[in-house]
Amino acid sequence: MQGIRVLIPQDDAMLLDNIAVARSAQHQGLERRMVEFAEHATHKASYKIIKLYTNEAMVENLDLYRHVGYIETHRVEEKGLRRVYMLKCLSP
Repeated sequence: MQGIRVLIPQDDAMLLDNIAVARSAQHQGLERRMVEFAEHATHKASYKIIKLYTNEAMVENLDLYRHVGYIETHRVEEKGLRRVYMLKCLSP
């Protein structure tokens, strides 16, 4: 069985592909802790940039990402979904 990759190395950055928290566990800080873990792993892997995307309709996700320092780079429709692409430069 192949594992699910959440962090995907790219040429210029690490891609945080997908994280999710069960509805019953939301609003307990787990989302933020998972993002912080991904950023730590990205930095440890010697990447200076972490990228992600989320659905435009996921307003709470967008708010969280902006709050922890991600900036929007562009929006695009892919596979019938309106996606918002964001990135964060990690400190050395």
